[in-house]
Amino acid sequence: MKTLKKILTLLLALTLTMQYLSMLANRTYGNTTHNFNIVYINVRSSADTEDIYPGSREVTLKIQAVYQNDTPAMSVVGWLNTTEGISFNARSGACSPAQLLNGSIAENVSKGVYVAFEYLLDISRSVSTGNHTLWLNITYVRESIFTHELHPINVTVSPYPPIFLRVVDAYFSPASYPGSVDTNLYVILENNGSTITSANFNITLPENFTIKNQRASA
Repeated sequence: MKTLKKILTLLLALTLTMQYLSMLANRTYGNTTHNFNIVYINVRSSADTEDIYPGSREVTLKIQAVYQNDTPAMSVVGWLNTTEGISFNARSGACSPAQLLNGSIAENVSKGVYVAFEYLLDISRSVSTGNHTLWLNITYVRESIFTHELHPINVTVSPYPPIFLRVVDAYFSPASYPGSVDTNLYVILENNGSTITSANFNITLPENFTIKNQRASA
């Protein structure tokens, strides 16, 4: 009888301990159910284009999500975890308080409300092109329980677009003759590829031509 009583006492203590640990886990981490649904991911370069490349700076990442639980969420914050080669710009950070679509901070998020998280990123020149997965950790308080949920955020780094240059014309001015000095060489190029904002050129001339400056810029 005493042995049975000891066993029942141990079972009761174990049950209470498991219940306590379960309550503690819920209080600390909440559940793993996704109450936010990612509906829109927008990546824009500093030139306001869709494509970003190795070396791009001040890339805007905007993530929109909709809340789907009947119980409102409080203190909603998005924490972005980047990957190697993608870092936060000096004017941004990993933490973004949830914003309503009008730009104001979302104090209380009810069911069906859309919120946005915004970040400013720098892309390393050494980063590989292709898809990169970032992780958005949304933290919030619901029914006095601190909760978090992870969402994958895919960002594509594009290879540099090709350029197609062809020589339209080339000439000396003033006109040159054997023995001429201080004449200028003009080269007219046409670009049939992607837009070039600036470029540096080096020229190599045949034998018996002397050049003062091999470099030119456009």
